[in-house]
Amino acid sequence: MAIGCVLLGTYAVVFVFWISQSMNVNLPLTYTGYVLSLVPAYFAFHVLRTSTREKLKLITDLKAFDLEGADCRSDYDRDFIFAGITAWYGSKTAFADYVRGPLFDELVRPLSKNQVPNVYWCLLLTPTIGSGLEFLLAIWKGGGPSAVLLSHFIGVVVGMQTLWMLVSLKLGFYLCDRFASLGRVDFTKTLMIFLVFTVCVVFGTALATQAYVESQYLAMAFACGAGLLVFLSFGGWRCIRLSRSTTKNLAL
Repeated sequence: MAIGCVLLGTYAVVFVFWISQSMNVNLPLTYTGYVLSLVPAYFAFHVLRTSTREKLKLITDLKAFDLEGADCRSDYDRDFIFAGITAWYGSKTAFADYVRGPLFDELVRPLSKNQVPNVYWCLLLTPTIGSGLEFLLAIWKGGGPSAVLLSHFIGVVVGMQTLWMLVSLKLGFYLCDRFASLGRVDFTKTLMIFLVFTVCVVFGTALATQAYVESQYLAMAFACGAGLLVFLSFGGWRCIRLSRSTTKNLAL
């Protein structure tokens, strides 16, 4: 559900962005419209924080599982279930220990890592990549030279709309997980996450635009820098350190 809401938010961002671009022609207004187009991301992040909070509550409840606190509408059903548990696990205490122990480890390990499957990351990027390709098509239809097309593809489509956006989304997911707890300023927490995400996206957009306008080499440098950030944010450096440690242990 959370991934679906973020995906809808991404599509909404792209939709609002194109509407704002069609209404504004001056550069300051264009950037203002670009910032305003990110507003749907606020609601997506709030849903993501809520989902993460529910996940953390599930982890806490499993760790402190108490069979005696379980509710049942019928006393007959309750006695029947307890009898089955006693027959299968020996006692209610043994079942509770199983839930808090092996079952907890089996179910919670994937949740505690806050991992998003790679295919979902690719899915979340489809709206922004499509938007970048739309600009590329417009430049081509307008008779833009091949050098400009190549520079735009490398700097904007690959560098910004794919790699930098992936880093921005990763940052947003991390902050939603880190500040998922409910408080008196719950919506303010989401607002701060949204502002950090917005600054990251706008900053990357400004760099990508300047790079692709200047030269293909700057566009390539920006794309490489964004690719390095993707590598680091998705645990690349940790994998290198682990590989080095394994190599040293084998050498010894």
